[in-house]
Amino acid sequence: MSWMAAGTSKGDTERITGEVIALRPANLVGLLIFWLLLAASWRPDVLLLGLAVSVVALAVTRPLLPQKAGPTRPLTIGRLVLIVRFLLYYLREVWISAWHVALYVLNPRIRVESTLVRYHTTLRGQLAIAVYSVLITLTPGTMTLHFDESSRRITVHWLRFQGREDASQLIVLESWVRELFS
Repeated sequence: MSWMAAGTSKGDTERITGEVIALRPANLVGLLIFWLLLAASWRPDVLLLGLAVSVVALAVTRPLLPQKAGPTRPLTIGRLVLIVRFLLYYLREVWISAWHVALYVLNPRIRVESTLVRYHTTLRGQLAIAVYSVLITLTPGTMTLHFDESSRRITVHWLRFQGREDASQLIVLESWVRELFS
């Protein structure tokens, strides 16, 4: 039984497999290392099986990946500082949110009133919106439920929404994502 990516002929299958190995060596090495860590063995048969599984995984997922990457900004010292500042900001926010969620769970007297918040975003680009949504979901006490492309609204489930203060957190996070992806 054979598989083919949509829009390819049998002759293209070999070319695509070759491109996967040629264009994504870091992915191949990463998958192989992950395989070896899971297998907890460096025997040659485990290594060969891991290599085969990694090549097949890359070949199968190739049609799912974008063919051309968008323009990227070079990694400069200023950009690296921006990324580190964002990570410090975000880790602080996650820690504070985790502390609040722990207090809600451990103190039965605190009344938790979960809320659905619809937030209009001005972010452009699927990757920026996806990263923004994931960052919201990774913050304890919040979860992105839906993004409506026509109205540009993100629906967020908030464990305990405090009004303007919490809404301002969405704005600040959005500005960080905009800065990182501009």
